[in-house]
Amino acid sequence: MPTIDPNTQFVLHGRVVSDGSGVSGLSVQAFDYDFGRPVDDLGTTTTGDDGAFEITFRQSAAGSRSEGTPEPFVVIHDAEGTLLAQTRWIRLDTETTLDLDDIHVVVKSPVEDPSSAPIGGDPGVTPGTAPEPKDPSSKPGGATHHGSKSRDFVAPRSPFYRGPFGRLFRELPAWIPPGATDEEKAAVVAALAATMVEEEGDTETGDHPNIPAAYTYFGQFVDHDITFDPASSLTKQNDPDRLINFRSPAFDLDNLYGGGPDDEPFLYDRNSRDHFLIGKGRRQRTSDDGAIDLVALPKTSEDDLPRNEQGRALIGDPRNDENLIVSQLQLAFLKFHNATLDAVKERLSLTGREAFFRAQQIVRWHYQWIVLFDFLPRIVGEDMAQAVLTPRGERKDDVARAEAKPFTIDLRHYNPKESAFMPVEFSAAAYRFGHSLVRGDYDLNRVVRRVPIFRPPSQNPGPLADLRGGRPLPGLWSLDWRRFLDLDAGTPAQRARLVDTRLSRGLAAIPSGPGKENPLALLNLVRGWRLGLPSGQAVAQAMGTTVLSNEDLGLDIAEVGHEAPLWFYVLKEGELLHDGLHMGPVGGRIVGEVFVGLAAADSSSFLNQAPTWTPGTAFPDGPLIEPLGEGFQLRDVLRFVGLDGEPF
Repeated sequence: MPTIDPNTQFVLHGRVVSDGSGVSGLSVQAFDYDFGRPVDDLGTTTTGDDGAFEITFRQSAAGSRSEGTPEPFVVIHDAEGTLLAQTRWIRLDTETTLDLDDIHVVVKSPVEDPSSAPIGGDPGVTPGTAPEPKDPSSKPGGATHHGSKSRDFVAPRSPFYRGPFGRLFRELPAWIPPGATDEEKAAVVAALAATMVEEEGDTETGDHPNIPAAYTYFGQFVDHDITFDPASSLTKQNDPDRLINFRSPAFDLDNLYGGGPDDEPFLYDRNSRDHFLIGKGRRQRTSDDGAIDLVALPKTSEDDLPRNEQGRALIGDPRNDENLIVSQLQLAFLKFHNATLDAVKERLSLTGREAFFRAQQIVRWHYQWIVLFDFLPRIVGEDMAQAVLTPRGERKDDVARAEAKPFTIDLRHYNPKESAFMPVEFSAAAYRFGHSLVRGDYDLNRVVRRVPIFRPPSQNPGPLADLRGGRPLPGLWSLDWRRFLDLDAGTPAQRARLVDTRLSRGLAAIPSGPGKENPLALLNLVRGWRLGLPSGQAVAQAMGTTVLSNEDLGLDIAEVGHEAPLWFYVLKEGELLHDGLHMGPVGGRIVGEVFVGLAAADSSSFLNQAPTWTPGTAFPDGPLIEPLGEGFQLRDVLRFVGLDGEPF
């Protein structure tokens, strides 16, 4: 590597244009990308009347002499901080002047079109090994209480501000689809999304041997407990630093308990103190869902979520009524709390709010146990789960720590020092692996079978055509949980699908996004693009793990470039490296670290409050629930509340 005099001067210049004309008043920031450490700030300027800009810097600004020639790239924002373009880095081997020529951007926000985006620049290839990320939990400013947020100006990829949503790999460049124009880039994304649908013949194959179907929707239930972002958009570039997570980043079941019986009393039964209110299903008519009138519909004997007169569920998070399966899981947890409260009153002789809070703690800790020791190993693999959260005595190289605490926690990338945050690499990519587990249709019980998860809105589906939520439970539609969990050998449970890049056909046109009918794969890919997520290969390099090329992933480099979107990469590595049985080293490590990191950062979790706690020690005289097999699982909660048999 050549050495350069620290006083050597370099010049970057170019022009920012939109529709052939120069754009003035845009912020242009230059950075130096180096392997193994954060980017260096080389300078900032503003485009002139003709869109031209020039930034001059010395070698010393790019690091020490031994680091060789700079590898500059520029990032362009408008006055509101919207990311308009990010160029790829270019190594200045001999030249000291770099002409970036015209950089094309779109300066007007698109409307109602998920395929257009205010982002430009050349497609880049992320080189080398990324530096250790700065801690996204460190937030400067005057915010002093939980959930507060600075309203200061923040650039979309600002390395200085940390918000409730943040990045694990802040210094990695965004993945940008190839193309000279935004329309060409959007076409690349759409073409990739079109490949991510099961073929007609795939519907009878690809079932997962180890994951019953209920865990698909338990994963959704968990997601709704830890994340809620109503502000991000699929039609513009989003800055995670300015997005607010309206869910506490903790496994505290705020999607179940809401604000509690004092703040949200409508969730609770006024006739049975501190118990959740349970509703009843309704006999459905063939009228449009929007015409639901609960007063006019006769009740059934089947339990349902409590609802208002228009069928809206009265629950801590309305998303847990998105489809009938997750709504029935929400109902099961309502019953779990009620049964636990009864046990607390009987076995501990507690009353009033003391009984409520003890029951709430017991429910939360059982739920956290399921998340960490039942669900997590299924989705990331036993080895990865134990690498992140190792039980005592299983790591010989850490005997002293293991003897002091029941678990050894190994967080290499997610380790907030002040307060937990939600990484967009998790929420917008890695954890969306669960979409690949969704079946196209489900048998609900011995009577109601092969109901599609969604039918396209354009087909004008009636109230009994699919599993959409937001309406009362139709008669005879209660789930036979034996068909969703391994509860009864005589009633085989339906399985989740394998982890791969082929989503079920039921997700090819879902009622969401602009136009209200879109392939879920397109929505996910566009969201990752809008959030400026790095490529899968860039994250794999940063983690120091196996890097799969686009040839390995089966992608045509001429069409999609040399790197893949993070979400696609996570799905494909699970398929290629583990036969679709669980996530691979990138996706599995991200999900595992965030799960364990959230639990470790929560002062009220059992890991902190009672590290030796287990479901077997829930009460002084023994467990709340005797597990069906070896180890406590989700199915044991369903058994405990009496949902392990014929529902009628």
